[in-house]
Amino acid sequence: MKEVSPESNKNSGNNGEQFQELLRDIDNLLEIPVRIDVVVGRKMAKIREILELEPGYIFDLKRSGGESLMIYLSDVYFGKGEVTVIEDTFGVRLTEINDPRKV
Repeated sequence: MKEVSPESNKNSGNNGEQFQELLRDIDNLLEIPVRIDVVVGRKMAKIREILELEPGYIFDLKRSGGESLMIYLSDVYFGKGEVTVIEDTFGVRLTEINDPRKV
């Protein structure tokens, strides 16, 4: 059985304050904005090709029409999704979340 000294009892009030401070810190972390990018595909091009771009150009992304979109959180791969329509706007339905332990 652990013996409790009078000194440890004095610090126990501090633990409640520390816990409240920790909760405030966590709450602040939860408010940090994170950019979400949904990527249809990627393509490399030479500067010469980029300078020749004009309206109507179609980028061949070498992906099939039904293939999942890639989702990144602040440039870190997060998962996959599929395009969905919400009333008259586009959205992305999350279909797969990446396991960060496998990266």
